[in-house]
Amino acid sequence: MEIRHIIGCNDYLARIIGFPLLAMVIPPFFFAIVPEFSLEFLVHCLICMVFVVIIWEGNRAIFIRFSKKFSDPGQIKRRLARQIPLHLGYTLVIGFGLNYFAEQICTYYLEDSFEATLFQKLGSFIFPTALCLAIYEGLFYLKTMQSALLEAEELRRENLASQLEFLKNQVKPHFLFNSLNVLVGLIPENPDQAMDYVRKLSKVYRYILDIQSAQTVSLARELDALQAYTFLQKMRLGDTLKEQIDLDPSLLRDYAIAPLSLQMLMENAVNHNIATQSKPLSVSLKAENGWLVFSNNFQPKQQKDTSTGLGLNNIRQRYHLLGAAPVTVACDDNLFTVRLPLIPLPVYAGFNH
Repeated sequence: MEIRHIIGCNDYLARIIGFPLLAMVIPPFFFAIVPEFSLEFLVHCLICMVFVVIIWEGNRAIFIRFSKKFSDPGQIKRRLARQIPLHLGYTLVIGFGLNYFAEQICTYYLEDSFEATLFQKLGSFIFPTALCLAIYEGLFYLKTMQSALLEAEELRRENLASQLEFLKNQVKPHFLFNSLNVLVGLIPENPDQAMDYVRKLSKVYRYILDIQSAQTVSLARELDALQAYTFLQKMRLGDTLKEQIDLDPSLLRDYAIAPLSLQMLMENAVNHNIATQSKPLSVSLKAENGWLVFSNNFQPKQQKDTSTGLGLNNIRQRYHLLGAAPVTVACDDNLFTVRLPLIPLPVYAGFNH
């Protein structure tokens, strides 16, 4: 049913039980009718039952329609600004219309005219409406919060998975072997460069530890870590790896991205493409109309390094959970391009950057 998807449960049984209870509460509470087994009380209960069913079901239908139309939590003010006047108008029109027939029925069956004050009438109309809205809006809010918490937890798990994948890739035996070989070769030939290599290596791992609980990081931090990671790759690949970064400094301050996105893209480029003196691997990073564009010349290896294939799919999923525009991937005979949406920092100010 529609209502189950909106509030997270079926309200059929609650309505079947609740309508008669409301019908018996309204006469003594609003009209001072003594709750006893009498014709007067029975007639008023039946009349109130009609009132409650029509007013409740109408307001319920209004709630369902607007909750479906404005399902985004950020649209709650816009939704209520349009929804509440409609609830109020419907309740008053139906209430006063039904009240006319109710007075005629009371006069006929009870042989006595029954006139209630305006306050009593309004109270009997608005009470079911207010209760209806309180219940449905409360359940809708709880379901929305529950969904938000579940998405946050899923995002956290995806983030941890990306960190784990990155760490696993970095500690592969061949990576450690190559890194240590480069370091061993540098120590006697160029001690200063060897120290720089160790600093960059520690910087990469320190960055991973620092952002382990963050859903987004500033572009400046991510770029700084990318340059450290690229330095390590260049020490292994030499001049066969070339990079070009063209980013406005204002972007580094004002925008964020999903953590480790650029490192994973760089790793993907290095693992799956040839990098030789005759065919160097060229990587570029630039911004275009709110997008961060990472591209490399497409020259795939005949035998690719072992990979779980998590990289691009993981990045796509994390951006989806952040509510950002979808990540796009394009590939032709010469160029492989990934476009990441830039996220304005104020939007995710509540997250740990």
